[in-house]
Amino acid sequence: MESNTPSLAVYVPNDEDVSEDVARGVKSLQGLVLDASIVVFSLEGDPSLAHAAFKAGARGFLHLGMQPSQIAHALRLACQGEVVFPRELVPTLIQEEPPPAELLALTCRQREILELVGEGLTNAGIARRLFLAEGTVKQHLRAVYKLLNVRSRVQAVALLRAHNRVGAIRG
Repeated sequence: MESNTPSLAVYVPNDEDVSEDVARGVKSLQGLVLDASIVVFSLEGDPSLAHAAFKAGARGFLHLGMQPSQIAHALRLACQGEVVFPRELVPTLIQEEPPPAELLALTCRQREILELVGEGLTNAGIARRLFLAEGTVKQHLRAVYKLLNVRSRVQAVALLRAHNRVGAIRG
């Protein structure tokens, strides 16, 4: 059975965590909780940690310097699948390198299917939504994995999310 409500997982780095540790923690959590939106919650609004979290595929970065109402609002948005980062950190995030050539090589249909995978739909659910045969969806996903040089839908979606500049970035 498909779920239209994305789950949420929160990663809290310890005081000594550096960017590489945060990225490793986010990727580890993605492997444990496959379809969850990962949000990193830190003591401070460190731009390098936010950037590492974003690059690793986290859907958000929150910190204790934010107002409780902002944190609550951001968590609600993250539960809905939105990307949530504090406004003051957005300029740091968008100064990212362009998407890799592999993402640009995806056809519109491949990207559409990959985005539906990111929403948590199964191959059967994607086939129903797009009026395709389930085998066609599988073929598209195999081509996506090959183009992106990944082995799973989780890795493919993480790569797409890490480089997706479309959508709301809110804080």
